Amino acid sequence: MRFLIILVIILNVELMTTIVIAQKAENEVEKIIDVDYPTYYKLYTYLHQNPELSFLEKTPLKNGC
Repeated sequence: MRFLIILVIILNVELMTTIVIAQKAENEVEKIIDVDYPTYYKLYTYLHQNPELSFLEKTPLKNGC
């Protein structure tokens, strides 16, 4: 039983570490992109946070183009 509790704690710590590292990496990428293309990156993130607006990205073209 103790082994399972320790395993769960270790897995939670690993997951939280991964989330923090990913967030830091995302922030660094955002800083780099914002230097050159501030409006395009903000528009891209805005569209992907609002699925209704990016619906056309997910639907295939009718003519197969």
